[in-house]
Amino acid sequence: MKHSSNIIPILTVMAAFAAVAVIMTSILSKRAESPKSSTDAQPMISEPADTPPDTEPESTADAAVPVTESESESETETAPPPVQTIPVGIYSVSGKNCTLIDEFASDWPDSDDDPLWTLDTWTYKDHINLICDIDYFAVITSNEEKIKVTTWDETWLDRWEAAGLDDSYKVGFELAVYKKSGGEPVRITVLSPTDTFDAEEYFELYLYDCVAHAHDKWYSHITEKTNYDDTKNVMIKITLRDGCYDVDHIELTSFVYNSPDEFDENGFYTGANRATIIVKRDE
Repeated sequence: MKHSSNIIPILTVMAAFAAVAVIMTSILSKRAESPKSSTDAQPMISEPADTPPDTEPESTADAAVPVTESESESETETAPPPVQTIPVGIYSVSGKNCTLIDEFASDWPDSDDDPLWTLDTWTYKDHINLICDIDYFAVITSNEEKIKVTTWDETWLDRWEAAGLDDSYKVGFELAVYKKSGGEPVRITVLSPTDTFDAEEYFELYLYDCVAHAHDKWYSHITEKTNYDDTKNVMIKITLRDGCYDVDHIELTSFVYNSPDEFDENGFYTGANRATIIVKRDE
């Protein structure tokens, strides 16, 4: 019996070791089946594989480009047109009656033997020109449809002064010749008699101061010798030359100015105090 009691403790210890071995085997088996720890695992990628890494600079293709003030919309905005402060009208004249017009048609010569031509033997000593008067056009600071002239120094000056004008203001002209063949028009500015033959291939021009000669029975056009500080270009006459065969129409513009700042670098008036008519052949 004594021998049997010694065996029992040994069996108990062996059983305990066996139980521990089973437990350890189970733990090791579970560890082998479990995923790696977070410190060893590869990061999970939720975006597409070709997504650039976070360290790559962001693309600027769609980014807003800063706009400097000089590149802004305000630079491309055109300035508003100047506002007319002086009424200007071009009138056809019949006796003492003036009629506001925007177009004037008349007979133009068609060939060198046309009876409308007059032989100019007095302008040049070395040659003769073919000339044909179109008409006289009056410039009045008014937009009235009809004006009855009493005397030019009264009717014209009343409207000139009513517009707040004095001798520091002048009347000028621009003429643009549009050819049948098209292209850019031939343009000239006329401020004094020195400019009146600048497009003589097509026409001659004559200026008249009706105010200064309001009570004269007859008077001639303004010349450089009679062009004074207070001379007024009240009327202009267009006289055709044989270059008119190639002309489709003429634009006659009259304007009122008192400063060289009202002209561009080419000498053309840029202000708003103007009126324009079309002068053409009567079809």
